[in-house]
Amino acid sequence: MLFLLRLPSSAEVMTHRWMIFFLILSATNVAGNVADDQNRDIPENTMMKNWDDEYYNQVIVQSGGVGIGLAVIFSFFMLLHLALWGYCGDWLRCGYFKYSQTSRSSLFYNTRNRWGVAVCGWVFFIVALAGVIAAGVSHSAVYQELDVTFTDAENVLYNVNELQCKGPVSELLKEGKTINEIKDMYGGLFEALGTCDEASIGTLIKRAREGTDKVYLPTLGLIDQMQALVPALQKTIDGVEQMQALAVGINQTVAGMDKLNLAVVSDLTALYASNGNFDGLLPNVADIPKPDATDKTASGIALREITEAKLSLSSANSRIAPVVATDLGQSAKGTVGVAYKDISTHADKLADQLMQNMGVIQERVEEVDEYHEQAEHVGYILKIVSSILFAIALAGLLSMLLGFHCVKQWPMMAGAYAIFAVTAWIFLFLGIALAGSMLLYDACGCEGDYSADGCMTMRTLIATNMGSKVAYIGENEYPIKPAVDQLLTCPIFGDGRVLDYYPNYTPTSNYIDLLGAHQEFNLTDESQGSMKQLSQSASSLSMTSEAQSASQNFRSAQAAIAQVDVGFEYNFSQDAGQYTFLFNELASNAAPSYYPANSFTPAENTQNLQRLGRLDVANKMLETTRNDLLQRKMLFLGTVDVLFNGTNELDAKLSASSAGLLTSVAGMQRLVDKVLEFNRESPCGMIGDGYSTVVVNDVCQKTYLSIEDVVPGTVTALVGILCGFFLLVVMRDCVKVRQGVKSVRSSERSSKDMPLEEGKVNSIAGSSRHPVERQQSSMVGSIQASRPATRAGSALTIQSGNIGNV
Repeated sequence: MLFLLRLPSSAEVMTHRWMIFFLILSATNVAGNVADDQNRDIPENTMMKNWDDEYYNQVIVQSGGVGIGLAVIFSFFMLLHLALWGYCGDWLRCGYFKYSQTSRSSLFYNTRNRWGVAVCGWVFFIVALAGVIAAGVSHSAVYQELDVTFTDAENVLYNVNELQCKGPVSELLKEGKTINEIKDMYGGLFEALGTCDEASIGTLIKRAREGTDKVYLPTLGLIDQMQALVPALQKTIDGVEQMQALAVGINQTVAGMDKLNLAVVSDLTALYASNGNFDGLLPNVADIPKPDATDKTASGIALREITEAKLSLSSANSRIAPVVATDLGQSAKGTVGVAYKDISTHADKLADQLMQNMGVIQERVEEVDEYHEQAEHVGYILKIVSSILFAIALAGLLSMLLGFHCVKQWPMMAGAYAIFAVTAWIFLFLGIALAGSMLLYDACGCEGDYSADGCMTMRTLIATNMGSKVAYIGENEYPIKPAVDQLLTCPIFGDGRVLDYYPNYTPTSNYIDLLGAHQEFNLTDESQGSMKQLSQSASSLSMTSEAQSASQNFRSAQAAIAQVDVGFEYNFSQDAGQYTFLFNELASNAAPSYYPANSFTPAENTQNLQRLGRLDVANKMLETTRNDLLQRKMLFLGTVDVLFNGTNELDAKLSASSAGLLTSVAGMQRLVDKVLEFNRESPCGMIGDGYSTVVVNDVCQKTYLSIEDVVPGTVTALVGILCGFFLLVVMRDCVKVRQGVKSVRSSERSSKDMPLEEGKVNSIAGSSRHPVERQQSSMVGSIQASRPATRAGSALTIQSGNIGNV
């Protein structure tokens, strides 16, 4: 500022003022591009916790020691400036900076020069004010963008939770409920997942779990039910064996009736051949029931057919019984049970992991919300503090300007002290903004291309700092780092949720494929053994050919026995009555009347009585045998129907069981296929969209640009404040000079009004009460000495002009 004291004219003052404006604009422009114009080597391929000091040192150096270095340097020069110009006491002023030297400057006596200084001061104030306004607006914009960033981050996390289970569960988590409390409210894990909407991953897992129950539990039940088929088939075979015995019994009965027929016919023939006249009193020999050839061969045919049926059923039983009892009842049941347990446990674990993950994400939401509140609180404090600092600085500069205009020293001193007190803090504020813009610029690495592909450094940093972090899916851990880059650029379709996403499936648009966790949703290994055993067993569970053959045998045997008809409608009671009547007659005195005249002999009559007695007994036996044959026949025919129906029913049940097993196999395969497509229904688009929105758009672009905009405004304000400070600190001497001149004028006016003795004026003018006058005289002398003497009035003219312009 010493050059101002040597300015001979206001024109030169204005020339230097335009130079100052140029410097202000240049400094502002440079400051606004510090972040991207400097070279720094951010160790993007090293985890942040392992960063050495080199990069941080670069940021510290380029940000002026985060403002501290700049604050120290400028504070030193400001303090030195204050000391040299007498603000810390006149005893520190030395050399040219002594008041006796500075007070001779023509700047202090030329009105136009002082007005030029005043204009510069006001320009500096306006520049500072504009810079403060710009910095304040940008500063507010930073916190507005941070507010948007935190809000967007919370929304992204909310959306991820709603992708997992949109509905009451996510809402209850927002309300502060824990996962265990939610499960207790709904009565269990899957009951809670039952509240998720259709397009939620939780719904898919629940359906997979329900599908497992619907496939495997009925399969186990079917296997248990099939165990009853083997005893039923054996019971049918036992029934066939009983039929064999019944056929033999029928054959024996028919043979017995044939023997009885011979006995009855023999006695009847002997009676008719005797001398007795028994016409009309005895049955006709030809009417006595007698088995014919059909009756005699029917039971043999039936026995042969029944035996063939038994062979068929026994063959089926020998093939089916091991399949049902061993292959299915033991091996397959165990395999299916293990598969059901494994798949159910896996589904349960996935469901539990999903719910726990929702809880963790909700915790992250709460953390973000807490950071959000802290940022708002800190931002509020920083805005107040920065406003106070800038207000003090501007008030100090304004105080100095007003003190200069009002020719008052104390406002200038108070303003200078105020500016000195807050400038270091403003530099610290500037340093923080510079360091923050540098860190964001380097971390993002966008270089003007604010897109997921443009901000490559941020993607590299995120991937690097994932380190050994893993995602827990099912039974295994999957490193996140290899998939980070693709997750951050994952495309979004529709609203990013399952139903809108499924038609747009690609291997790079879902987190299961990207993490390499597809095997967690491949149930082939768990299901393959069950499916293979069930398929093999189903192919062996058929007795159709045997059943058809046995059925034909049953019908043939039935048809053969149905032809057996030996005296089924014969009236044996009538024969018994005739035998009894004739026996009584022949045993009475009327016996001779039944013989021709003079032909009755007691011996013959006795033989006939014996014959009638045997006929009565044989008739009863024949009737009993006939009844037994009828019962056996009816039992045989009925049993054949039962065995026929039972055999076909067993065949139908086996066919149904076989079909049921194949249905189970198909259900297992559908379950495998459906779960295998979980990758199609696990979109990662929300991650990519969240990265683009929160990191790239909110942080790397808007927040960075807002922080970067703080720097030019702050620098502009500092340039205005410091330039005004350094200028106006000097101008306090001008004020002192002007105050001295005013005192001289006041003394002169007083001396004119007072009656003084001759010769006293000079003593008053040179007295110690008016040091300024002596200084003025000294200044006049100096000015006179600086010009060559011409006329006697020239010095008086300069003096008069100088004093008149004060």
